[in-house]
Amino acid sequence: MLDSLIRRFTNKMARVLFRINAVYALAVKISSLGFKTLQDDSERARDILLSASPKPKELSHIEPRHWPIKPLYDISVIVPCYNVERFVSCCLESILCQETSYSFEVIAIDDGSKDKTSGILDKFAASDRRLRVIHQENRGLSGARNVGIANAQGARFVFVDSDDMLKPGALELLGSAHDDCGTDFVTASYDNISEDGLTVTPIVGKRNHGAPWGRIYSRDIWKKIDFPEGYWFEDTVQGFLIDPLFTHSYVNESVYLYRRNGEGITAKCSSSKRGLDSYWIIEYLIDCLSDLHISYNQAIHDKIIKQLGPILWWRCSALNNKEKKALFVCACELFVANSGEFRCSLGGRWNDLELALHDRNYQLWIIAVLGLS
Repeated sequence: MLDSLIRRFTNKMARVLFRINAVYALAVKISSLGFKTLQDDSERARDILLSASPKPKELSHIEPRHWPIKPLYDISVIVPCYNVERFVSCCLESILCQETSYSFEVIAIDDGSKDKTSGILDKFAASDRRLRVIHQENRGLSGARNVGIANAQGARFVFVDSDDMLKPGALELLGSAHDDCGTDFVTASYDNISEDGLTVTPIVGKRNHGAPWGRIYSRDIWKKIDFPEGYWFEDTVQGFLIDPLFTHSYVNESVYLYRRNGEGITAKCSSSKRGLDSYWIIEYLIDCLSDLHISYNQAIHDKIIKQLGPILWWRCSALNNKEKKALFVCACELFVANSGEFRCSLGGRWNDLELALHDRNYQLWIIAVLGLS
């Protein structure tokens, strides 16, 4: 089997090989010659996934909003906090020292921290009335953000993760861009910062990250949308539920310092079967489309192909071979059930990935994934 041959190489070696067009084309041809539809039963495959990492329980309600009819501030800055005693002071200082013509409040949600985070937040709040602290039992990143959204008193929302920082002038730039563009939300660029805070590296090219930070949103966006609680990769909500419904503009200026935290979800997923949330959340968000009257369209079709390709493969690298095959079967079922007459518009190797999902060609899926990575 071609997939067993591929497994003899490291992922890094395979990626290097499949970047060579001639090698990639030969592998695709071999996969078609020996092609056999993966016949694993979809119910059995789903049971395997549920045993590896259960699907999070879904909340049946939106967090009740406690918004004033007329916003009290121009901007609400929402900061979810959990066990970030090393970083939260720098985070809050970067927000509270913002020089801006816009009035703003800061809502820090202490999500059941077990270290000194709670005390640090309370100390900051005692010295600056713009900061409001909400203490709660642990609900995860989404639950903390949702509580912040529900209690915000501003006309617009800016999200900041508690191990990151705003750059000087960030709120002024975001606020003025939102005023000038007239769109529902604005996305700006960002820089990476090392965990020790000593090295700052600008990103190359235009930002394509779905995280809510480094953006400014009209509060109306969040009337009927929450972050999916209990899931990793909750920011997938941006591409599936927010982008299709609301207008958007982009500012190619950096406003945000994103810290490479070795304890974050991005770092953990490669060694944890919780990486399966990358699949479960797509199931969840597809169900949400009809609830929000979002039509399945070409953009969503292409997003699903991307999610069920390299993103899924790398986030689920902790799965064993049996579990990966089960994941592929479930991904194929989900893709075929929703794709209808749409066909991939991304071109090139993405078309091979779509074909693999459509035909249940596991070997071609691996080749396309590694060739795209």
